[in-house]
Amino acid sequence: MIRTLIFKAVIVLILVIMSGCVVKSSQLSGLLEQFDEQSVDFSDNSWLLTYGGYKSVVYAVEVPQGILFTNSFGDAVVFDGWTIESIKGMGRRQINLNVEDRSQKRFFYNDNRIVATHDCKSWQKEARSGMIQYSHVCSSQGAYSNTILVDKKGSISVIRQVIDQRLGVVTLSKIN
Repeated sequence: MIRTLIFKAVIVLILVIMSGCVVKSSQLSGLLEQFDEQSVDFSDNSWLLTYGGYKSVVYAVEVPQGILFTNSFGDAVVFDGWTIESIKGMGRRQINLNVEDRSQKRFFYNDNRIVATHDCKSWQKEARSGMIQYSHVCSSQGAYSNTILVDKKGSISVIRQVIDQRLGVVTLSKIN
C-alpha cells in the first residue's frame, strides 16, 4: 500500500517536471523585480554643502520638518523653507547645531544649549538678474545677511545662512 502510494507520487512528480508546468507567484515576481531595477538617480536632487573649509555633496529629501539635505557620511541639514533649523555632522567636527527664529530674534543652539541670540529684521525680496533674492539682515557683533536665491522657474538654487555664534556660514548650492 505504501509502496503504491510512493510510486504514484513519483509518477506525478515526473509528469509535472516533464510537462513544463510553470508555477508562478505574482508576489514573488514583484519582489524579484525590485532587486532587478537600476539604482535610483539622485543627481536631480544633489546640492553642494559648504561650512568653513568643509565641502560635501548632499541630497535633498522632503521630510515633515521641511527639506533634509543629507548624505552617507552623516551630514544632515534641515531647512524649513526660510531657516536652516539644524545641522549635524560636517566631517571630523561632528557638530550638532540648531537655529530657531522667534519674533525678531534668532537663537543659536549648540548641543541644545542657547549659545547666542541675534536681532533680525523681516525677510526682504529683491529681483536680481532674472532671479529673486530673499534677504534677512541680522546683527550681533556686526550686521550680516542670510539669503535664499530663487531661479526663474521658482526653484531655490542657493541657501546661505549664518548658523552659529561665531557667524559661521552654511551654503547649499544646487548642482546642475
